[in-house]
Amino acid sequence: ETNNLLRLKNGNINSNLNTLGLKFEGSTDRYHYFSELAFSYYGKSNFSTNNDNLGELANLQSVTPIELNLKEGYLDLYSFLFPFMDARVGKQIIVWGTADKVNPTSNICPSDMSNLLDFGNKLGINAFQLNFYMGNASLSTIYIPSFTPSLLPSDFLALSGIATGGDYKVDLPSQKLGITSQAAVKFEMPISTFDFSVSYYYGRYSIPNAYKVVINPTTYAVTSTSMFFPKVQVIGADFSGSLFDLGVWGEAGYFIPEKYNLNTYANGNPIPISSDKTVDDPYLRYVLGCDYTFKNGIYVNTQFIHGFDAEITKDNLNDYMICRAEKSFFNDKLKISPLTLFITTGDWGNIKNNYGIGYMPEIYYYPVDNIEIDLGCYILGGKGNNMVSNMKDKDMLFLKAKVSF
Repeated sequence: ETNNLLRLKNGNINSNLNTLGLKFEGSTDRYHYFSELAFSYYGKSNFSTNNDNLGELANLQSVTPIELNLKEGYLDLYSFLFPFMDARVGKQIIVWGTADKVNPTSNICPSDMSNLLDFGNKLGINAFQLNFYMGNASLSTIYIPSFTPSLLPSDFLALSGIATGGDYKVDLPSQKLGITSQAAVKFEMPISTFDFSVSYYYGRYSIPNAYKVVINPTTYAVTSTSMFFPKVQVIGADFSGSLFDLGVWGEAGYFIPEKYNLNTYANGNPIPISSDKTVDDPYLRYVLGCDYTFKNGIYVNTQFIHGFDAEITKDNLNDYMICRAEKSFFNDKLKISPLTLFITTGDWGNIKNNYGIGYMPEIYYYPVDNIEIDLGCYILGGKGNNMVSNMKDKDMLFLKAKVSF
């Protein structure tokens, strides 16, 4: 698979990612195993900025760096201990929720935010999972022994609008079992033509927050910021089903964050000059959506989203409206999506000064069954301090190609 991004404003190649993915899978009536390896080449050399870097031309990893990533590797045990219980152990990607790509209840696996516009991707984590089956209902319990943070874009601070200047230091949780571990449980059951579930997660935010700021006492400029991953509890619920020919879904997560203070220090002074309580009020993130296929083959998907993955306090939640329309032609050889539009605002009373808008048309071409070519672009704009408006100078053209074998 190749994924190429070109910045339209300056003509810079933003990404030239080439990946070879290998999957291994097998099963019997008692067990199933699965693993996925990804060999990635980012399409550019990896040189340091040192003045004396000529010797790096003798290093293959500097000239053509290759990255190996085990995306997943797990073992399923059927009827483990009891006939009504299955177990899964190993590195796995666990996605909860019924909404399309944005899932407030899905907090077990950290997000892959390396491309903020290609949202919804998750990283695998090492976990133990037990699933209990009771007729049409099921109960999932998950234990994660060690914390894994999200993968952020290199310009995350600028895009999120929280950049303060100076150096940034991120503290990972201690590796003590009770501190770094997380747990989750979910109960799901169908009722009539709908599927429902309720869930609970106890763990940490996978995006760091500031807890300590050091300033220059003369200029008051920030010289360093220390960040950590606060604890959080999430109570979730979701549903999905159909009303006549209309597909509908909804999902909500009630977040209960850890209480902590943001301390400000002057350089060289161990006593804080201020200690401010952070915004730790519980808050609700939710998604409501529907989709419909018209008789002429046009498919439309619409979602309203309150709160995005990177928005982790009550005062930072924005609203998003996303609409996508697509239609296939020539026996599904060609698919055109002329309309993928997303609009956001954090202040409905002052939309003209706080909004973001994005437009992403796409064309898919399938020359043969196992080849997919995807051409499109991101056109971004807005005003104020929100994630989309902060990307308004990052319009991009993208070309993706994938062959499966």
